[in-house]
Amino acid sequence: MGADSQTFNPVFPLLKIILFLGLFALTCTAQEAALREIIPCAEAHYSFGTAVDAEGCVLFTEFSHRKIQRWNPVTRRLDVWRGTDTPGMFGLATGTGNDVFVGLDLGDTGNPGKILRIANDGQEEFIVENITRPRQLTCDSTGNLFAVLEGGRVLKWEKATRVITEVMTALSPTSGIAVGADGSVYLSEYGAFEVSPTGYSRPSAPGQIKVRRPGGQIAVLNKGFWRLRGIALHGHNLYACSEANREDHGNSGQLMRIDTINGNEEILFNRLDYPQFPAASPDGKIYFTLGRDNRLVSYHPTAAYHDAAAPAAIATRSSVRGGSIAWGSPETGHAFTLKAQSVSLTGNLLPSAGAAQMDGWIEIPANRFTLNPHDLYPIHDAEHPGPGLFELPKVEATCGSGQFHVEVIPLRRHTGSRWPMQHVGTAHESPNANFSEQPDAFRFYFSWTASPISKPDRHPLMIPRPSKPWKDATLLVGDGKTLHSDFHFIIDQKDRVHCIGTFGREPGSTSNGMAVEDGYALFHSVGDSLEAPMQSLPKIGYQIDSPQAIMWAPGITWNRGRTTAFLYYFHYFGGKDPAAGGARVLTSSDPDLAHWAPYSGTELTEKNLAFRELDDRDFCAFWDERLQTHLMYYCSGEGSGPRVRTSPDLIHWSPGRTVLRDTSASPHGYSESPCVIFRDGYYYLWTSGIDYSHTHLYISEDPFNFGESVANTIETQPGHAVEVITHRGQEYIAGSMLSSVPSATPAEHDLEGIYVQPLKWEAAPVEMESRVTRKP
Repeated sequence: MGADSQTFNPVFPLLKIILFLGLFALTCTAQEAALREIIPCAEAHYSFGTAVDAEGCVLFTEFSHRKIQRWNPVTRRLDVWRGTDTPGMFGLATGTGNDVFVGLDLGDTGNPGKILRIANDGQEEFIVENITRPRQLTCDSTGNLFAVLEGGRVLKWEKATRVITEVMTALSPTSGIAVGADGSVYLSEYGAFEVSPTGYSRPSAPGQIKVRRPGGQIAVLNKGFWRLRGIALHGHNLYACSEANREDHGNSGQLMRIDTINGNEEILFNRLDYPQFPAASPDGKIYFTLGRDNRLVSYHPTAAYHDAAAPAAIATRSSVRGGSIAWGSPETGHAFTLKAQSVSLTGNLLPSAGAAQMDGWIEIPANRFTLNPHDLYPIHDAEHPGPGLFELPKVEATCGSGQFHVEVIPLRRHTGSRWPMQHVGTAHESPNANFSEQPDAFRFYFSWTASPISKPDRHPLMIPRPSKPWKDATLLVGDGKTLHSDFHFIIDQKDRVHCIGTFGREPGSTSNGMAVEDGYALFHSVGDSLEAPMQSLPKIGYQIDSPQAIMWAPGITWNRGRTTAFLYYFHYFGGKDPAAGGARVLTSSDPDLAHWAPYSGTELTEKNLAFRELDDRDFCAFWDERLQTHLMYYCSGEGSGPRVRTSPDLIHWSPGRTVLRDTSASPHGYSESPCVIFRDGYYYLWTSGIDYSHTHLYISEDPFNFGESVANTIETQPGHAVEVITHRGQEYIAGSMLSSVPSATPAEHDLEGIYVQPLKWEAAPVEMESRVTRKP
């Protein structure tokens, strides 16, 4: 494409896809044989830069439309994040404090390029100016910005000092950049160019990836990649977008994974059309745009598809995730039809147990369709900036229940060489006469989600409440004098109940639990029931090389097979530096949960560190059968209210997002010690503040949105840091650091220890219905 003109510009033509989108990222079962697939997310017109923000949303630039879009992977909603008409928006990065940076490519004369910083409060400023062709941007863990210029320079903007320095140089043209947790800087070089006798240029040698280690040593990590564009780092894996050859064919793009420890590479996908500049989310999902197919897509390392066995007479390849497909007209499942001209597919969707979503791909040869063989837009403009845009089969799709959506992308053929192009740089630019990239096949992406529960099917609204005053509840853990703070329950494989939490004291100790050293390990108690005081066990330490740290506010849950229990806690040094703490994880595979050790798997970027946010603590984790994912609620300094993450495996966690908005400016606060349970179609959330005599109850149909802290409060109830547990068919509610009267000062309380009592459910008064957060 225009990439091989003598003034290199990796801005590639696009394909306009006009089918309606209804796309979902789904969780697969462990039993499914793994097939890799990309997952379409949203329309992204002429887009290059991508980034993931603190809420887990994906931002991307639209060069011709001059705006930044935002796609929410939870709600699947696409909206305009920044609509100010700004030319040249190319690379994109997010940093600490919700900073967003965008590189502006404004031409080649007089170094007109700039980098714009958009702060969390909406204030904007140019922090780097007088540059040419900024490409990919990235930030390190402290919010410093790194930018690569196509001419080979790598710039660093220090957030604390606002000083700009040149970190290194590379072979022009350069495209991509990533920064590791250890400070290593990774750089992608597009490839060396030569000028042909007819005047155009093309790569003469493939590109490579270099790394500059913290000590200043520069080495080649891997090489041999044609037209190497952007890169993204997650853990020790570097993801790179490139082409499979130098001939500038359509659908020759590939996504690769490179091990930064040994340089080994693996091609994850090929047959992509101009993949651009990827971004990695904290849970390991890789997002990137397809430059001509106008799509934001993603790769989920844990998302496994399997063969859908579509009729061989129609499809050459098919896949499905979240269930299976029975082709033809069986009597079970959700009947669907997919028609495109003479092609007609019918079948029934059979979701896996508990699954509410399915998706997959069906590949059909182009010769099954009668379509216009010529380029739809031989004259190019900002909306259609290059050749290779062809007619797509029109699709009619129906499903007997749920929402069923289909979209199409082409797979272009590889015939001849695009170069030398005709009328280069004009609106009539076209490929060499012997070149063809007409589609050989079309890939149909389908997605289905079950119908939501209709209002008539809703269960009556019930309110869970303590059954008695807390001073009359059972003192389960402690002697009534020793401090026990946030805690969590777990039932072992012998049906005994464990209570594990912050402070407390070792068995036999005379400490009151209030010394700092009492926080260096978690108290551990166990009992045969929740009706009598528990026995104290030796405390659980963090068992890793670390400066002295407090183990704070754990949350505990079993994996799906109940073979391993996962305990998350806040590894706390004090202060406000997010790098000084983090959510760390211990595991136990003992049937009686007697021994706990730091998680030792190799998937995490830092030993047993699940994720890191400012003061992340008070964890509540459980498997949501309805959503087929693990949910973890917690509080942190990065949200005004409680936050949530999701995980398929308790190891890879999504970015956090705030689930309760607090606009009240109340000194009480609503974000502490979240506890969430699901009952009969509703999610119930309890949160605490600095008055330890009461907690707030919220109810929502949506686990990711509990509304606003004041407007959606169902009621206040006696209690603090409550936990809900079911044992032998009886539901209980427990609390710690309880106050029987309103706290005169923050955190003042008069009941030490862990208290427990039966939980009762009562019919909700009619007026409470209006305060429940409903799904649209």
